[in-house]
Amino acid sequence: IAEDFDLILRLLCAGARFRVYPDVHYLYRKHSASISHVLKGSDIEKMKLSHTALAARVSDLPAPLRQAFDRRYASLQTAAAFDDLVGALKQRSLSKAVGIALKNPAAASLLKLPVQSRIERLFAAKPKSAPTRPSCCLISRQRIVGPTNGSSTYVLAIARAIRESGMDVHLLQPSPSLFGRQPVLVLQPDMQVFSSIRMRGAVAIGRYRIVLNPAVFLAAARTILGRVAERVGWKPALLQVQPAPYAIGGAWTNEDLLYVAQHAPRLSDLVVFDYAFQTVASPYVLRDRPLRLTIMHDLFSSRDSQFAALGASDSVHALSAAQEMRLLSGADVTLAIQKEEAAHVAERLPHQRVLTAMMPVTPVAAAQPGEADSLLFVGSNAAPNVDGLRWFIDEVLQKVLERRPQARLLVAGSVARDVHDVPPAVQMLGIVPDLAPLYAQAAVVLSPLRAGSGLKIKLVEALAQGKAIVATSTTLQGISEETGDAVRVADKAEAFAEAVVRLLEDASQRRALAEAALAAAATHFSFEACMGALQATVTEALAPTARGKPLDR
Repeated sequence: IAEDFDLILRLLCAGARFRVYPDVHYLYRKHSASISHVLKGSDIEKMKLSHTALAARVSDLPAPLRQAFDRRYASLQTAAAFDDLVGALKQRSLSKAVGIALKNPAAASLLKLPVQSRIERLFAAKPKSAPTRPSCCLISRQRIVGPTNGSSTYVLAIARAIRESGMDVHLLQPSPSLFGRQPVLVLQPDMQVFSSIRMRGAVAIGRYRIVLNPAVFLAAARTILGRVAERVGWKPALLQVQPAPYAIGGAWTNEDLLYVAQHAPRLSDLVVFDYAFQTVASPYVLRDRPLRLTIMHDLFSSRDSQFAALGASDSVHALSAAQEMRLLSGADVTLAIQKEEAAHVAERLPHQRVLTAMMPVTPVAAAQPGEADSLLFVGSNAAPNVDGLRWFIDEVLQKVLERRPQARLLVAGSVARDVHDVPPAVQMLGIVPDLAPLYAQAAVVLSPLRAGSGLKIKLVEALAQGKAIVATSTTLQGISEETGDAVRVADKAEAFAEAVVRLLEDASQRRALAEAALAAAATHFSFEACMGALQATVTEALAPTARGKPLDR
């Protein structure tokens, strides 16, 4: 009886030190025969005898440990008195029960526990009928409101693939930090792929999610004032806008983890972690042997050296190779967005199942050679985009203008916020509601990235738009075989400018390249081609014979 407690107590008495690690390492079940569920009077007496015998053997204890000994024995006496009290009440012996309660007030106070339990059972809502479809719990700490950026678009495609494989997909967002400085989020229709959406620290009103922390509203107001001040040339230190930290890799709080423990268990025939950072929450799913899958997005450990070579820094969290592999090993399956990174993980985690699921796109009906002298760059304000656009403007654009003076560069996306002091030939559009008209107009789409990882989703989108594209070899990481000759590749400023100018000068070349791009998108980036391996894995895991069994690696 209580062997683990007795062991720890004897070790402490022998001089050992006890260290508490606040992590979850195993799933503990209570059943009807468990002492943790029902502590009988006979068990309590055995524990008191064991405690008394140990106390007799260790008489020279330090005062704090002796006090702990006394408190523990007092708690056992209270437990015994409570057991007698409950017994008296069951026997309808009121006088005996009153006598025990008067003698042991602490035992009487414990009666609130069974009373509270009975009341909760009485007024508890009737359990809902069992779901007709298995459930997938997608745990994410990025801001997903629709296909507003590459990573969100990719997650929504994965959610669709899982849903079409026969599962209901539930989005669980345990960290209010994803709001950043944006107090209100508006969910787009694409979010209907999720059967439910839970965000900690927010209230739901229709398609709106409103954060409850007033500090976020204050930060939003400060940000707006800061940007207005910048436009009029006033830059007070108090209103300087600093980039908000990326929520995906931030430290997990106890509240975040408990939120997962509260909601994930009943939603988790399959658990999907959005980025490797989220596998920290895996023990808190509290479900025995669900299939656990990590959406990798990027090989983060490869990025530091790339940016260091450019004398720049990354905008996301740095990870060493060992840290990244340890996080990825917290799931059964790793989902890589391109095959080179899939091979990298498979080599370092030979017991892990590694799948490749590239970003699926829907091609337009016909190639779009665009209007002469119109250039387009689309991207978020992630560090690779900021660096690549700045390099093109500083090192390449002037070479293009020397030969095509009428050329103009349109820049769409949040990258426009972080690239300043641009020449007149550059028009910063910022975030636009619809990119389709810009793609149709552009003669050449640019992707001059010099660092990064994962799949360059805007490149794949440009392929699907049937565009002539000039890109660096970094842009084509992991998909050069799929793109083939559909993209002009150049890494030096002179070669990049030459490739752009030739396409601006020759509409037939643009059309031929645009048609090749469209064909590559249709062949290699269809939904079936990109998500087939994932859907096969989900189907395998759902098979009755596979439930509770590990997947073949």
